Formats: sequence, structure tokens, C-alpha cells
Amino acid sequence: MRAVLITGMIVLSLLLVSPKAFTDNFDLLFMEFDARQMNSAEKRLLQTGLALEGHYVGLIDGIWGKGSQMALEDYSKREFSDYTGVQFYHAFTLLLKIVQIHEETGWNDKYIPEANLSIAAPWGLLHQERNDKTSVSEWSTKNGDLKIQHFTTSDKNAIDIHNTIKKQHASPDEPYSLRLPSRLVTKVSNNQGRVFYLRTDKIHQLWNTIFISSSKEQHNMLHAISSSIHYGAPRSWDIPKNSLLDRVIKQGLTVIREKNTPTESPPGSNTYKPSPNNKNIPTSIGTAFYINNTDLVTAEHVVYQCSLVTLINGVKLDLISSDKNIDLAILNSPTRSRHWLPLSITGKALLGEQVYALGYPYYMLTGTSLNLTAGNVSALAGYSDNHRFISITAPVQPGNSGGPLLNKKGEILGVISARLSEAAIAQATGTLPQNINYAVTGEELIYFLRRSGVVFPSGQATPIDLTNGIPESIQKAVTPVLCW
Repeated sequence: MRAVLITGMIVLSLLLVSPKAFTDNFDLLFMEFDARQMNSAEKRLLQTGLALEGHYVGLIDGIWGKGSQMALEDYSKREFSDYTGVQFYHAFTLLLKIVQIHEETGWNDKYIPEANLSIAAPWGLLHQERNDKTSVSEWSTKNGDLKIQHFTTSDKNAIDIHNTIKKQHASPDEPYSLRLPSRLVTKVSNNQGRVFYLRTDKIHQLWNTIFISSSKEQHNMLHAISSSIHYGAPRSWDIPKNSLLDRVIKQGLTVIREKNTPTESPPGSNTYKPSPNNKNIPTSIGTAFYINNTDLVTAEHVVYQCSLVTLINGVKLDLISSDKNIDLAILNSPTRSRHWLPLSITGKALLGEQVYALGYPYYMLTGTSLNLTAGNVSALAGYSDNHRFISITAPVQPGNSGGPLLNKKGEILGVISARLSEAAIAQATGTLPQNINYAVTGEELIYFLRRSGVVFPSGQATPIDLTNGIPESIQKAVTPVLCW
């Protein structure tokens, strides 16, 4: 799957996206979804994605029934406000998420020879321990929010273990319980919200047990893992070559790379050329945020050479100041916002500080909801040691340009600008960089606002901790901006 992710060929990618995907050259993407055209491996991939998204609760077996179809419909309705039916580009957006999970977590099948079973899980996040006294093999994440165990036991002990786990159930719903001559399954939730899944199979007079437990937040992950268990050798999680979904994802990536992304260049370069203007479709879409009740901040390359800049509701924005050297611009809205973001008092980031990137990546192509990613300040300089920028590990995509970078107090530490191209570095060095992205520093933003005569607040009036979630007031201060 790694090759699917490598789509750029330049050192810096400006994070801007255009929605011009609806062309006759990509007819497969916009055909009505039909699972009958896919093989079982393709169906398993989609079932896995739907399970991880919380829509699918059936077995991940490559058999596409009503449950699978309804889950995909629910996903499409949630992700696409213009939903009129499931199309293959809905499956494409789901595939992108599966590819990302595969890359970031090491999601794959692992074979357990003692039980002749294979299990799909994020093995890259799990470390293994083995208790030789009890012959229990255990894999767990560092914080213990996901654990997988395998052990063998006798008939009586197997039944006792299932009954003991069943007694821990504290949810209003009935616990799931299956009792067959050669298989026992129990799934419960305790009063702390932790979920337990226990499956025991009788193999050669021994009862082989798989025990999975997770925090409430990892419930979808637990279900995807437990639903993937199958007899025999591990299965491949690569997209089958020359399959229908292989063609779908190639068309989708071509839309993003060749049709949707303007010519790209490092921040401050004057070689950036947006796509030709169109009366019905914006040339490109970025992100902006309110710095007071009428002024918005975005990246300069988001509004460069635009004949018109608007909010998503069509309200025209006036460009009042811009600086290509630091990739910043200020827009003024004739309508007032009740929500805006405060700057960090100093604007200075700390090395290793936790940060949050907000924006609208691939707006209208993958959905219209505000997106949040978290990471850390990885360097106090940007590309080529440019100290007007900082490096961050929070993932960003085309469309994030101009979005705010916040500290855990909800204060602005910077403005999202660009990312390092994985493909260019891989081509130059033979290694693949991970999560190297850039933001204009909060200090540069403060200087720019003062030079432009823009009044801005600093510090939160009421203490906020973003580790507990993003308040609605912050969400409403961030908006897509359209370049025409």
C-alpha cells in the first residue's frame, strides 16, 4: 500500500485543493457503487474500513450482504452532505483511510500456529509479552488501551472464563454470548466502559482462546480485530492489482494530483500558478480562521491570483493585506462572526509541545466536516532552517493551508503552510520521511497583524484544555475559503 501514498514529486507541497474532480475522464469514480463487480479481497478491505469507522458490525469475511451495503450507505450519508446514493468515489475516500491506517499502525494479519488462526490488528502499535508459567502470549499498546491475548485451557476452565467475563457486563444492552459444541464467544462492556471480547475454539482436544480488551475509545478497533479472526494462513491486505478498487484508487489519486492540486512551490515563491478560473467551480479551496469578529487569517498562497475570494455561503471577502515571504494574508468579511481565536501571548512554540491542526482537507471530495489532527512541534525552524516557520508532526493534507495551529489551551501558535513531499525525499535519499509539515510561527503572525493594523486578542479568557475535545466556539471560528 505504500506506493499508493506517494503522490507528489516536489520538495514542498502547498496544502491547497481544488474540487474539479468531476470530469469525463474519471467516470468510474462517479458510477453507482456495485459490490458485485468486486472480489472477496476488495470487499474485505471495505468491510474493515467501515468497521473501523464504526458503521459495520458483521464479520470481515468478504461476503457483501445487506449489512455491508447499509454500513457503506451510512458512511456516505455521514461524510457527504450532497448524498444521493453510494458512488465509487465514496469507496475511494474510505480506501484512503484504510491505506493510512495500514501505514501508520502496521495493520495486517498475524498467524497464530497453535490455534491455526489468523488475526488482523495494528501490530505495529503492539508489543509482545509472554508469560512462560501460564503460556499466555500477550500483545498490548504502551498505554494499555488495546490488548490481545492467546492461551489454551481445558473444557471446564474455558466455560468458567467465559462465565466470569459475562458477569462483568454493565451495559443496558444484553451481552453477546454464543455457545456451540466447539466454539464459545462472549462480548461485554464493564462499568468503566472497557470492552472485552473472548473467543474460544476447540482444536485437537484443547480450547484455544483469543481474548481482546480495549478502552471505550478503541471499541471500533476491537470490533474490526475480532471480526477479522479466521482459520488458516494470513491474508493479504494489499489492494489487489488491476482490480476494480485498484482502478478506483488510481483514478481518485489522479484527480487529486493532476486535476485538483495547483502547481506547487515553497512558501514565498512567486512561481505558484492556480488553475484557470471557472464560473461554476472554485479554482481551489483552503482554510481560514477568524482573528477577530470581521478579519480572517489564511495562507498567502490560498488567495494568490484569485479574482474573488468567498466563504462557503458565497459571502465575498476583501483582501486587506498579504505577504508572500511569510505566506500570510488577512481577509475582511462584511458579516460579523461571534467566534474567533486568540493568539498565544508570546506566539512562541516550544520544542516538543503538543499542537493541533484544524482545517478542511480535500473539501467536497472526501467530505465537508472540519478536520483535526494532533502532533508535536518537531523543530523550531522550517525547510532550509527558515526560522519564520516551525516543523510539526500533525498530519496535514491539501486544503489545510491557512488553517490554525493551536496549543492545548486553544491559542494560535501558527498558521498551516506546507508539507515535505514524501516522494521527492524518497527519490533523493531512498528513505520515506514521515510527518514533516510546516507552519508559519505565531511570532511572525503577531508581527504581520501589527504591521497590518489588525486588532487581535491574546490568551483565553476562560481556560480550555483541547485534550478533552474541541469546543464548538473554536470549531465555528475556522472556515473553508474559496478562490475563484
